[in-house]
Formats: sequence, C-alpha cells, structure tokens
Amino acid sequence: GDLTRVDDILPVIRRVVSGDGLDVVKTKELLREHVLAYDEWAAEIDRAVRWMDVLFAPLSAHPPYVETNIPPLSELPDYANRFIGIPSAEILYDTVNDKQQLPLDPAFSNILGQIA
Repeated sequence: GDLTRVDDILPVIRRVVSGDGLDVVKTKELLREHVLAYDEWAAEIDRAVRWMDVLFAPLSAHPPYVETNIPPLSELPDYANRFIGIPSAEILYDTVNDKQQLPLDPAFSNILGQIA
C-alpha cells in the first residue's frame, strides 16, 4: 500500500471516531481520486456515502427518565406477600451498623446471606 495519502485520510477517520460525523465532501474527493469507476457509479457512490454519513452522524442523548415518589415493591399490595419475613433495607443497615464489632444473630445472618 501507499502511505502518501495518510494525512488526507486520517482527519476523516478521526472525525468519525470522535463522534463528529463523516466529512462527506472529503470522502467523495478521496473516492473520486482512487476509484476508477467513480464517474460510472457516481449516483450509487453518492447514495452510499450519504447513507454512511447518516450512520456516523452524532446523536443527541435523551435525558435519563427519573421517577419520583415510587414506593418500594414491598409496600405495593400486589407484591407485599412476597416480602413477608424479609427485613427492609433500613432494618438491615441499622442492624449491621449497630453491631459493627459484634457477631450478628445467626437467624439474621442467614436471612442476610440469602438476600445477598
């Protein structure tokens, strides 16, 4: 291969990789210089380059959807029966933080192990 056109091709690649889209004009110029059948296939090549431009175009990110005032599943009537006997996160943290240096109750340790 020939490395004489690296300085022309590299900015096109960097632009795509950085998320700024495809430089359509520069890409067509490079193709016109190096594809012998460019004039015969100009419409198809143009369509393909514009399609690639759409594929490589930057997209705006939608803001994350944030719910407020959502009760825990254990407080919803449909799920309450599934959480009978399972301590809440508040109880777990309070128990573990209150007894940091002491061994936990074996029954509580078993529940904690099952939850984890």
